[in-house]
Amino acid sequence: MAKQPPNELTGRSQVPEILAGIIIPLVFASLVVIGRLYSRFLLKNQWWDDAAIFFAWLFAIAVVAIVGVETEYGLGHMFSNIPLRLRPIGIRLSYATISTYQVSLVLTKISILLFYLRILKLPYQRILIFITMGCVTVYSTVFFLLTFFLCNPVEGRYEFDIRVGHCLAYYPILTASAALHTTTDLWMIGMVLPHILKMTLPLRQKIALAFVLTLGIFVACASLTRMAVAWEFLNPKYAQWDSFSFAIWTTLESSLGLVCASVPMLKPLVRQLMGLKPSSKPDVMKNVPRTRGPERRANPTNEYASNATTLWTSGGGGEADADGIDLRPIKTNQTAKAPTVGAISEERLVTV
Repeated sequence: MAKQPPNELTGRSQVPEILAGIIIPLVFASLVVIGRLYSRFLLKNQWWDDAAIFFAWLFAIAVVAIVGVETEYGLGHMFSNIPLRLRPIGIRLSYATISTYQVSLVLTKISILLFYLRILKLPYQRILIFITMGCVTVYSTVFFLLTFFLCNPVEGRYEFDIRVGHCLAYYPILTASAALHTTTDLWMIGMVLPHILKMTLPLRQKIALAFVLTLGIFVACASLTRMAVAWEFLNPKYAQWDSFSFAIWTTLESSLGLVCASVPMLKPLVRQLMGLKPSSKPDVMKNVPRTRGPERRANPTNEYASNATTLWTSGGGGEADADGIDLRPIKTNQTAKAPTVGAISEERLVTV
């Protein structure tokens, strides 16, 4: 537990602005996550992506809590007004914030990728998802460990008198982290967008769904902005305030990630609020491609059912039924003997 901070912080403070900037986004994100979990409760159907987003939410709350405690040790005050003996604790809290933020971010991405596994069924799509999941886990683990082993000795990152010359430059690490997270966000959007464009939905509904599922663009923008403000925070020549903007953008990025991952799951809750029966699955789950391309599974209720789609066209060159419609089979993989023409005419009305 951190020591009780002495009342030695004087001068103008930006603490109220920081608290507002970190709490308001978290409250909104919390409402969205709770709405998502309640939607899953309505359907009595939970998935691994729901568990991942729940833990990501807990770590996002931890990020905000740590930043709040950090304001008692100099965050939001001018560097010149922060006593030297308070700075080691403040630095420890800063690194705890960054580490917790990394965990929240990776869990959010894992949750989205686990959801993709439910809607993208083609083998190459699933391979890409697993590769992306592995890459996210690896580089997030590396950044998490670098936070703790930035200096040699490790204690060097907490003390100003031995830090210089013993620690890696942290801004390149932040730059690499932001670049990889941003690239991953854009890549994940690129994986799901073609699936949305192929869905047989009204244009307005398709555009709305595409907008919801591409909200990750805002997370990418937040990550890039966080990287930009980190330059001022980590450069003593330009920094006057202790990580004011950096703290806000760190918490904002984690909160935006939660919102982007949870909004597509809110349809059951929205339908209940409108007095309708909760939908069994979000719109993005409709028209999921079959794993076997155009083939269909056998229909046990139809003795002439096949593993492939049997198409019939009207035109010349084939046998016609009583209405003069040509019933040539274009594609079939039937194992049973084909029915007579008259039987086919009646079978057309059977839903396979």
